Amino acid sequence: TPDGRIVYTRRSRGTSKIWIMNADGTGQSQLTVDDYSNISPWVPLDGRFVVYSSSRTGNHCIWRMDIDGSNPEQLTNENAATPDISPDGKWIVYSASESGKRTLWRVSIDGGDSVPLTDYYARDPQVSPDGKQLAFVFMDEGVTPKRLRNAITPFDGGPPAEDFDLAPRRVGWAADGRALTYQVGSKGVAN
Repeated sequence: TPDGRIVYTRRSRGTSKIWIMNADGTGQSQLTVDDYSNISPWVPLDGRFVVYSSSRTGNHCIWRMDIDGSNPEQLTNENAATPDISPDGKWIVYSASESGKRTLWRVSIDGGDSVPLTDYYARDPQVSPDGKQLAFVFMDEGVTPKRLRNAITPFDGGPPAEDFDLAPRRVGWAADGRALTYQVGSKGVAN
């Protein structure tokens, strides 16, 4: 959060809850109290909300709550996951599954209609620090066998502008937006 607190997921008794704590581990407070899976919390730069994925409607959908856990509001109806927030705090980008195909979408942090960003298999979006690009995982169907790769596209979506053979999992942006960070696993250890 802007004031240095940490929002995180804690798994207990078969469900995941969202918590907040001070950076030194003190002041732990549970934000979601229902018996559903609440995962992938993100906080916009202004610190007003926590955006997350929750299964409380039967499918995982994107929800928003105030930073203190009050006023939860469902923002999507699709089976949605892995939200990220634009640097200006106006947009939530997420992956959703319809008809067995996972694609990228965008919805206003205030709610409303979702806008599709890709028409091909894509997941795990990350908005660049300047808000102009998305990094994500996509299915490269132009090779045999098909394989997962990482890509970058403009924030408004479309086909991959660039693609990479990294690890087929969520990547991060360097603070200056000029590089991607990613995790590679080997012999049971991820770095």
